[in-house]
Amino acid sequence: MIAYRKVSTNISMELVSPYNAEIIFKLVEENRKYLSEYLTWVEKTKNSEQIYDNIKKALIDFSEKKSVDYVIREGDEIIGRISIWLNNENTNTYEIGYWIIAKKSKKGITTSCVKEIMKVGIEYMNVEKFEIICVAENIGSNKIAKKIGYKLEGTKRNAKRVNNIMHDMNEYGMLKSEYERHRTIASTG
Repeated sequence: MIAYRKVSTNISMELVSPYNAEIIFKLVEENRKYLSEYLTWVEKTKNSEQIYDNIKKALIDFSEKKSVDYVIREGDEIIGRISIWLNNENTNTYEIGYWIIAKKSKKGITTSCVKEIMKVGIEYMNVEKFEIICVAENIGSNKIAKKIGYKLEGTKRNAKRVNNIMHDMNEYGMLKSEYERHRTIASTG
């Protein structure tokens, strides 16, 4: 099932809904300082209507089979978001992006969700390559990519401005064949 994914006993991913806009905006407000350190959209997000518009676009892209955008839940509580979207139609390359509230970071939740959304990409989207692109100084996101087995394909210098600070961006990739090998090794190990 694509609309709901059980990640672990207490963690799940659920297709984002317009009914989530207020809750998501509240989470952004409560975690604004933490999230805005590396995410450009946080600084520009001033109200729940912007979140609602983002969700509408995500659902249109979902209907066109270009992306899947989930909320991350711990029990019944929304604690973040994770998405996979078509980045290059010619090569069937999909990018994965995510965020989680500060008090839930460094617990392995996001890593588990990235692994689960990769399964969605294989099962439903015919992904040939996954990408994670993150600020070079963002230790958490870089660690997630490395832990799962992504390869650092390069660093773009001064590639993104966040809060008026220029950042280098690390680009990680994993081919479908590498994913299949990694999954086979993990299941036999």
